[in-house]
Amino acid sequence: MKTVYLFVALSLLGCLSTYAQDIYFNAYTTRVITPSGTTVANLPRPTNGTTSDYVELLAYQYGFSSTSTIDRNGVVAGRAVPTSIELTKRFDVSSVYLQNAILAGQRIQTAQLVVRKTSGVDAPALITLIELKDALVTNFNTSAAQSGDCCPSESVQLIYSAIRITNYQQDTRGNVTAQSPQVVWNFITNRAEF
Repeated sequence: MKTVYLFVALSLLGCLSTYAQDIYFNAYTTRVITPSGTTVANLPRPTNGTTSDYVELLAYQYGFSSTSTIDRNGVVAGRAVPTSIELTKRFDVSSVYLQNAILAGQRIQTAQLVVRKTSGVDAPALITLIELKDALVTNFNTSAAQSGDCCPSESVQLIYSAIRITNYQQDTRGNVTAQSPQVVWNFITNRAEF
């Protein structure tokens, strides 16, 4: 996909500096959707060095929209709604689980998208964590071409009821120094809660 959305570019610009990155995804239902198909009882927090239970992503995009109007009192903001989060990945073991999730209408209780920097002083280091609550797979597409790629690529879209985005600041040398304020919103309750 050649379209670059400004809001994704701006959100990543502040945390990437000049470092390379990894992007990983993990979704939990009654069992973990992972490349290895393992089961996890409690939701683990992603660590800087462990991604064995995560699917590597090629790209992702997400956003929010709000219908706003102008009346005699000024600008009035409407209720914010999320756009689908779109994940681009290669075919792997998780593909079967994600296809079954859309076909069965299975809810994903919690999903995590992890962005890590892969170079610099303290690499690998977590720089962005996006957590989704009560997600559904709404679209699953596979595409392949005779180009010598190892396997087909897939586009997966999810909707969700709540989101929490945590970014980690870096100093001028690339050291991760602190957690930035979080973006937290529940679209069901229309409140800043997860």
